[in-house]
Amino acid sequence: MHKMSKLTIELPPKIDHDNTADLVAALAPGRAHSGEVLVDIYEVTSYQPHAICMLAAQLDYWIENGVSVDIRQKEGSEISKYLGKIGLISNQYHTQAKVIDWSKHRDYVPLELIENNSRPESVADALAGSAAEKAGSNDEVRQLIRYAIFEFLMNVKQHSRAAGFIMSQYYPKTGLYHIGVADCGIGIRQSFLESTSPFLKGMENCDDAGWLDNAIRPKFSSKTHLRNTNGSRSDNHGVGLSITRAFTRECLGRFQLISQYGILDHDFVSSMNEEKDVPVKSTMMPQCYNGVACSITFNPTLFGNTTYQQLRRDVLNQLGLGGNESDLDLFGS
Repeated sequence: MHKMSKLTIELPPKIDHDNTADLVAALAPGRAHSGEVLVDIYEVTSYQPHAICMLAAQLDYWIENGVSVDIRQKEGSEISKYLGKIGLISNQYHTQAKVIDWSKHRDYVPLELIENNSRPESVADALAGSAAEKAGSNDEVRQLIRYAIFEFLMNVKQHSRAAGFIMSQYYPKTGLYHIGVADCGIGIRQSFLESTSPFLKGMENCDDAGWLDNAIRPKFSSKTHLRNTNGSRSDNHGVGLSITRAFTRECLGRFQLISQYGILDHDFVSSMNEEKDVPVKSTMMPQCYNGVACSITFNPTLFGNTTYQQLRRDVLNQLGLGGNESDLDLFGS
């Protein structure tokens, strides 16, 4: 009897926004693998939330498709303890309870599974409340985090057709708050192709980077033309990603979006410090990520005296939505 091959995937020691493509390259050989997989995290020292979610989504994808997965780790290391605490290294991480007492955890919100039966309102409320508390922030920041998290959750539920993961981390030394989400679904381009969206016209030859550039345009969505079962307008307004990116820009943060070969990375902090413009176009990675990942980073203290209501009005005007509050009321305030 032929024995299936065992694939070893050695993960990079550190993954942040600057080298996300390195994680994509490391995971790429396992995309179509059907045998055993050994994920080697022995040298891993630091992964930002979006990278942890990408890894979790890939692990879940393998397990759900019958692939045997083992993890090689340095027992007792700080990273192993951390990954265990957030729920990544666990035999039950892909079926963990949907309700977690986030208040018991310091500085981070553990990895959370997003499925079709997940309740985005409840998850977003809990995540945002804990996040604001960890960051010592006020209700204005909580509302911003709540909106961003809800948008991430809805994108996974509406577009991916696969389980996704979300987590967040506050870094006291830098004052930065990170939120990451990832799935191993069909990707942005395929979502449009399968929905027969009217936006497909003229984009037949567009690559994954081009689809990302369009995905952050207001009202650009693969779902807005669809109707609910009762004939009413789709619940998707097509403004979530563009508004989330605009929020990040206003808070001088960083916004990163990945789908298949495409990567969009807008670092508003570095652009301001180095007095240069944020890159307008997305780029293509050498390897393909099997799904979609998104990350936002911002400093809660930059809110100052600005209220969430004022910020969202400014953002709507900047996006040319003319103060159309209904575009933000898909989750309320």
